[in-house]
Amino acid sequence: MCFLILLLAEDAQNATNPIETPEAYTNTSIAGNEANPQTLFVSVVNTEGCAAYTTLTIRVLPNPTPSTDAPNIEACDYDNPGDQIEIFDITLNQAYIINGEPGVSIAYYETLEEAETATNPIVDTTAYTNITLGQQTIYVRVTNDTTGCFTIVTFDIVVNPLPDVSTVEDFIACEINTDGFYDFDLDTVTAQILGSQDPANFTVTYHQTQEDADNGENALVSPYTNLTNPQQLFVNITNNLTTCSIAVPSFSIEVQEGAAANGDGVPIEYIICDNTGDNDGIGQFDLTTLNEQVLDGQDATNFTVTYYASMEDAEAGVNPLPSVYENISNPQVIYIRVDNDTTAESLCYDTTEATLSVNLLPEFTLPDSYMACINLNGTELVGPTVMEIDLPSSEYSFEWFDPAGNLAATTATHVPLMDGTYTAVATNLITGCQASVTTVVDSSSPAEVEAIVTTDFFADQHIIEVTAVGTGDYEYQLDDGPWQTSNTFIGVSPGYHIVTVRDLNGCGIGTDQTLVIDYPRFFTPNGDGYNDTWHIEGIQSRPLADIYIFDRYGKLLKQLSPLGDGWDGTYNGKLMPSTDYWFTITLDMLYGEDVSLIKTFKGHFSLKR
Repeated sequence: MCFLILLLAEDAQNATNPIETPEAYTNTSIAGNEANPQTLFVSVVNTEGCAAYTTLTIRVLPNPTPSTDAPNIEACDYDNPGDQIEIFDITLNQAYIINGEPGVSIAYYETLEEAETATNPIVDTTAYTNITLGQQTIYVRVTNDTTGCFTIVTFDIVVNPLPDVSTVEDFIACEINTDGFYDFDLDTVTAQILGSQDPANFTVTYHQTQEDADNGENALVSPYTNLTNPQQLFVNITNNLTTCSIAVPSFSIEVQEGAAANGDGVPIEYIICDNTGDNDGIGQFDLTTLNEQVLDGQDATNFTVTYYASMEDAEAGVNPLPSVYENISNPQVIYIRVDNDTTAESLCYDTTEATLSVNLLPEFTLPDSYMACINLNGTELVGPTVMEIDLPSSEYSFEWFDPAGNLAATTATHVPLMDGTYTAVATNLITGCQASVTTVVDSSSPAEVEAIVTTDFFADQHIIEVTAVGTGDYEYQLDDGPWQTSNTFIGVSPGYHIVTVRDLNGCGIGTDQTLVIDYPRFFTPNGDGYNDTWHIEGIQSRPLADIYIFDRYGKLLKQLSPLGDGWDGTYNGKLMPSTDYWFTITLDMLYGEDVSLIKTFKGHFSLKR
């Protein structure tokens, strides 16, 4: 047996044009009539081909037509702020959803599945607590009471957070010579209260009481003049988008006596001369010497002045510089903070800056020492010995101090008048920086000379010792011989000798003459002009001496005068033979000032022809 569903009666009778998908058929219009309701024709045919006919009417019943764009229901997170859970009356949109349609009923569900199956409807619709934090969708089933047809509408319930509140610090105003009242710009607190929140989305108002702040009433106008000092204020913050508001804890406004750093505004410059020895632009500054200029008349007992390497440190009051500070660059800007200490917790301070500069010292050198000559009495330098500071006089002034500490000259050069330590001072005419150098003037002088023969007459070897009295370093010369550092001459020949003593520092010479008395050991009277006579050399200085010459047998051959030419080797006009001859000499020897002694010397010599 088979069933055929057809659109037309004749099709059913003829078994033509059956509906191909009767299990998914969409009703249609027939001959221009509305297709609701619509009659269909059914043909039933058994296996023997026998057919029977009937009709089937289908009707589409209308669904309810609620408003489907219901607005969200929003609440502020006032109940236990921060948990994002609040109690809602979810029926607030009911009238809007039904939109005046009669014969319908409405129910609320937490899920779409429950709304479609009409299971577990929300019971307490006027005091519903959201189960999803912050935002939750509510499903509304609108049902036709006659047909049972329904439409599902959704909207969200939203828990709006309250504005975030940053910590509100007391608003301290600092005023010089304050009377305790001040026009506070409360708007400057707003940014602190809102933190990172966009100020365009919030309204912040200030109130004299907590009640006004809670109700958002009687907002104060900024700038606001305090009524008491200090005074407590209360704050209301409202989110302009959600209208959620919160009254934050109060804060105080207070006027304190201010501080002024460099109140007259004259730039602070601290300039020193290099004082650390390297003359490199780095010096030590006593920063406390700036306190008076920084305070500019404020009572130092009420203020603390501290110094910093950066403005950030000065504002934060951290890492202060030591009172004796060595700059790290030249020039260097440092920062100064003045704190008012008149109250226990004063927040009033002011900052300024100062420039540290180090001027370099004059630079010059002098020899470690100079040499100057003095006259023979040893009291006055003779020269000239010139000491000089090699700096231009157009840029520097000069001072020379003698060994007694007296100002000796104010010129770049100076000729010393005494020996000892001198101090030269040069001062920069622009910066006033000065440097000093010491030098030593050593003195020297020509010698007072005394030469003495220290050996006896007729000694085998004659010695002259020289005494040089003076302040110099000396060297010695015998006649035209070489210079020597020793004051002793050994093996000196008989006769007169000139001893010369000169100062190694160039301060002059001294001389003395001495006589070595001795006799020649031989003579050669051959008329050649050399050693033609025999005479005691130097005896002329002893004109009273008695000189006798004898032959080997003791025969007196000649008596010589100390002032004569000597013996020519003849006796009574005859030439004496080559041989040894003898002599005696008697001298009056002086010992001391008044003591004399007659002394006789004997010796022999050779005559050679």
